[in-house]
Amino acid sequence: MPILNERDMKALAQLLDQRATQLRGEVQSSKEADRSDREGFEGVAGDMVDLAERKHGGDLRHAESERDRLELIEIANARERMARGTYGECTDCGEPIALARLKVEPWASRCIECEERYEKTHPSSVPLVATGQDLDTPQG
Repeated sequence: MPILNERDMKALAQLLDQRATQLRGEVQSSKEADRSDREGFEGVAGDMVDLAERKHGGDLRHAESERDRLELIEIANARERMARGTYGECTDCGEPIALARLKVEPWASRCIECEERYEKTHPSSVPLVATGQDLDTPQG
């Protein structure tokens, strides 16, 4: 298995950090938007269209926030693999994950072949939480 060199590992760790920071900001913005919606409409009687629009907007923000939280879990899991020395190794077959794939998706835990196979057999799966880290707290 080709080992990622130190420069690649640093660059990939930096990509993970940048993406985690971005996602945390998006999750926080979503929380603030929800709070603002609740506060802005307290005691205000709205018509059915207003209520439907608020509900749709809140539902969409919730779905996006959940997606962001799941990606934060994947990033935390990638950091754990870095700490264990297994980062860049496919969790299914044990073969190396292509550097080009890691540059695009640094939290990837499977090589492209295993990921494609996994997606075909688990079309609506959700990653399992392998970490107890608080996702709203910046990681160092």
